[in-house]
Amino acid sequence: IRLELGKMSMQSGSSSYTSAAVCDCGNPSPVTRSWTKKNPGRRFYGCKGRRVGGGFVGCGFFQWYDAAVSCGWQHSALVEAQAIMEEQKHAIGVLKDKLSNVTLAATQTEKMVRASLEKECDSLKRDVVVLAERCSGLKNLIAAACVGLAVCVGVIVTMWSSV
Repeated sequence: IRLELGKMSMQSGSSSYTSAAVCDCGNPSPVTRSWTKKNPGRRFYGCKGRRVGGGFVGCGFFQWYDAAVSCGWQHSALVEAQAIMEEQKHAIGVLKDKLSNVTLAATQTEKMVRASLEKECDSLKRDVVVLAERCSGLKNLIAAACVGLAVCVGVIVTMWSSV
């Protein structure tokens, strides 16, 4: 039993509730657009279903909202626009994949460069420690040489003054 309602108007996403039809479930049927190649852009009433358990169950109600199928250049234009949209969706998907790959490669490269720089930094720190030890050793050697020289000069002066 199908009841005809007066025009009710509500919008929800891509479906609008300008409903003059009630499905076999007893619910208002939203107006939805078809995007098939045969009926691009044509509107229809369809059962939105009802929640049963964990899913949805519908009665399968279907009725065209529009009186006639679009024809001629309008139909061709809609089919062409739909094909362009599909190509663009595909191109966007390809670009998203490429972006994901480039981002992953950049992250991996950054990790490799960071690891390499950390190794080089550690190596340079070890070199600084070694050079500091050498420098300290040279300072001690110079100090010992100065003391030795002072002792030698002292001995020579003492020997010359006793002569």
